[in-house]
Amino acid sequence: MKRTRTLGGIALALALGMGCGDVEFNAPDWPEWRTPDDPAAQVRVNWEWRGQVAAGQQVEVKTVFGDIRGVPTAGSEVVVKATKIGRAGAVDDVRIDVVPHASGVTICAVYPDVPGHAPNRCAPGDGGNMTVWDGGRGVVRVNFVVEVPDGVNLIAKTLW
Repeated sequence: MKRTRTLGGIALALALGMGCGDVEFNAPDWPEWRTPDDPAAQVRVNWEWRGQVAAGQQVEVKTVFGDIRGVPTAGSEVVVKATKIGRAGAVDDVRIDVVPHASGVTICAVYPDVPGHAPNRCAPGDGGNMTVWDGGRGVVRVNFVVEVPDGVNLIAKTLW
């Protein structure tokens, strides 16, 4: 019997700009803009989810701006930790949604809706909508670390 092991049993599919549903960038003119790399402009907010995902199922994580890192865990529980980094007042506008489904669970960083566009929503696979109103400059960056038990698949999707 042949067994493939990737990152301690994690099958990692990383899609850059693919499979995140509808994605669109709109850029207003913000002369007061300071990058999130400016420590005076940064606010950090931590978030965590824990849950059971059966072997053979998947945990899917989607974000527009940020990194997603999968790490193996010896336990049976999936742990998803996120850090939202951005300007004061903006980090609270980005929510993190958890959507359980028949194939496992999908977790998304959902940015505020853009007027005139379909509402942003988290959905598995190619579903959902992630329209952002900042021209790709990353008002809020959401970085994820996902602790994944052996046999559970991680699908990580980020645009930036």
